[in-house]
Amino acid sequence: MFSSNVRLRKTGFFGGILLLGACVLANIMASIATRYSTSHNEAIIIEPSTLLSTSPRTPKDRSEEAMLLHEGTKLEILDSVTTRIDSVTTRWYDVKVDNNNRAWVRASAVERI
Repeated sequence: MFSSNVRLRKTGFFGGILLLGACVLANIMASIATRYSTSHNEAIIIEPSTLLSTSPRTPKDRSEEAMLLHEGTKLEILDSVTTRIDSVTTRWYDVKVDNNNRAWVRASAVERI
């Protein structure tokens, strides 16, 4: 800025622009990494065995049962919904098991990690 050499001033100007761009890019990447590391979209079954349902309610018969999972099984949470039957409110998670099976599980049967 105070140099009489034009080449040095241009180098400083464009170098500053490049450093500013690198700083902005680093902040964007840090924001994405923070969001990824703080998202709690995984859960573990904590009951000895739990029955997953095809809809967000307790299965009424065998056709509404999706699968039986045991304690320690890892799930990916996709969505959640709260249902109210009579005076009982229950929270359900739409989960994915093994990359291809989707079902609903009661929130009290899992612990988010």
